[in-house]
Amino acid sequence: MPSPSDSGSPKRNSVLVVYGDPPAFQLMDSAGRTVSKRFVLSQKNQRSFEVSLMRALAAYFGHHVQLSTARLVRIHDATSFAQEVKKFNPSHLVYYGHALDGTNALLPALGKSITAWQITNAIKGTAVQHLDLLGCSTVSLAAELATALPKVSFGHLRVTRFDDIEVVLESQQVKNVVIDRSHLYHFGGH
Repeated sequence: MPSPSDSGSPKRNSVLVVYGDPPAFQLMDSAGRTVSKRFVLSQKNQRSFEVSLMRALAAYFGHHVQLSTARLVRIHDATSFAQEVKKFNPSHLVYYGHALDGTNALLPALGKSITAWQITNAIKGTAVQHLDLLGCSTVSLAAELATALPKVSFGHLRVTRFDDIEVVLESQQVKNVVIDRSHLYHFGGH
């Protein structure tokens, strides 16, 4: 039997955080020298990444977003994005990941974009009242979404976001995530 939080019924003041693959950045040793390994999010280090990401999101949003009961889900494409939104039916949705500047799309995984049209269709008919797009330069995407969904407000970034992800070199366990303190602007929600 599904729990009440998994039922798909609207949840007042509920938050769903969906995230895509973090960048496969070059790792450095403790002296700051580049090594031949790249960071790769896997089942072995996903939990440490998620714990660090939730801490980072809490620091970024402060008291503006209640993350203590938020759901955190990794997505890979438009289908998984839509499924999670429909399944959890949150009032507040947060996307953390890459965005494609100039194409009005999110990029949760290499070669897997989520267009404004797909986002609109995923959100229509749900309880979502606010969507924060924590992807680089999401202003034109947020503007397009605000036009399509005038009752939903959209947080967006006007710049490229540079986050810090600290990992243990040998195990690639994530020790800490620091989200770039770029200002989050808003559209819509009338």
